[in-house]
Amino acid sequence: MASVVVARAVAEQRQEALQKEEARKRQTLQELFDKLDESKNGTLSRDEVKNLLREISKEEKDPSEDELEFVMKMAGQKNEDEEINKEELETAILCWQCYQTSFADDRSMGSVLFKRYDTDLSGKLNRRQIKGLLAELNNGEEVSEDDVDWVLQKADVLKDGEISKIELNQAIAAWFQNQNTKARLAQPSTSSTKSKSSVCAIL
Repeated sequence: MASVVVARAVAEQRQEALQKEEARKRQTLQELFDKLDESKNGTLSRDEVKNLLREISKEEKDPSEDELEFVMKMAGQKNEDEEINKEELETAILCWQCYQTSFADDRSMGSVLFKRYDTDLSGKLNRRQIKGLLAELNNGEEVSEDDVDWVLQKADVLKDGEISKIELNQAIAAWFQNQNTKARLAQPSTSSTKSKSSVCAIL
C-alpha cells in the first residue's frame, strides 16, 4: 500500500514539474513575442521575423530571402497574410534551429549531403540531383520520377522546382514518409506501429 502512495506522489510531482516547465516556456515565448512585435498588432511581420532569426542565428547574421520565406511559410502556413502569430512563434524557432543544426559545420549531415549533390554549386538541387540524393537514401537503388515529384510536392516550399538548403530536411522527411506509407500499404495487417524518421521537419 505504501509503495502505491509513494508512486502516486512521485507521479503527481512529475506532473507538477511538467506543468511548471510548460508555463515557464509559455511565459518565455510571450516575452519574446512582445519584444519582437514592435508594431504591437499581435502578429510578426517579415521584418520582425527577420530580426528574430538574426538574433537566434549562430553567426548572428541576417537570413537570406529564401530562408526567411521558408520560415514564414512553415510557421504561418495557415495565415494568408504570411505573418506569424504568437501560437506560431515556437514553430518558427524550431524550424530555424533545426536548419542551423543541420548545417552547423562542414561535417553536419545537411552540409555533407547537400555538398555531395550540389555539383554545380548553385545552392539548390535540381530534379537530377534530387534523384541522386533519394537513391542514396534508398540504399543505392534508383528512384522513380513519381518519387521525385512526391518529394518536390511536399518539400518545395518556395515553389521554384528545386530544393534549397533550408528545404533539405523537409525533402528527406518527405522521402521517408513516402516509403513508410508504401510499406504500410504493402503489409496492412502485419503491424500498426508507425515508423518515424529522426529528421527534423514539419509535414
